[in-house]
Amino acid sequence: MAIAPFNLLKEASVHQNNGILNPLQRLTIDGRCPVVTLWHKIINRAQELHRGDRRFGSTGMGVGATFIYARSHPNTTLTAWDLVDHRKLSEKVDAPYDYVHKRLQPLSESPEVAQYLNEESAWLDPQRVIDALMKIGQRLAPCTLNAEAAEAYLEQCLLSDNTVLEGAQGTLLDYQVGTVPLL
Repeated sequence: MAIAPFNLLKEASVHQNNGILNPLQRLTIDGRCPVVTLWHKIINRAQELHRGDRRFGSTGMGVGATFIYARSHPNTTLTAWDLVDHRKLSEKVDAPYDYVHKRLQPLSESPEVAQYLNEESAWLDPQRVIDALMKIGQRLAPCTLNAEAAEAYLEQCLLSDNTVLEGAQGTLLDYQVGTVPLL
């Protein structure tokens, strides 16, 4: 699965405002999860705008773009642990930055896409993204596990009688076999 940290923190804030104390303390994140960045979201929405009348009807959240990048660039894919341990954060933001610009260049010829990219231009600045991700990492550090700890935690959960696995967007989507048909 992937983690969309900006969305996660918004959701935690809503829960906090609705009386759930410290919602992030109820969460455990596998540090190996790819991170849905605002760049993935921008690529996703730009592609949908570029398709015009042939849009897929994507939610525009960037999840698909995240997995496409993660499959083709596993060594530079930003993970949840990179948000906590900042040593590789800059290099893992620089590599996708070039990728993003190459993907957006042909799409930006569309006036609708060009306008959208202009509105989102502040988020195309790598340093602004790094600064935002570092702040998010500080908030997520208590609930994010490194690879070794995540393996042990998963094993413990799978042996428990009280484990619930939850799927959100794309429950019937599989990147290896495509869309799963309804029975």
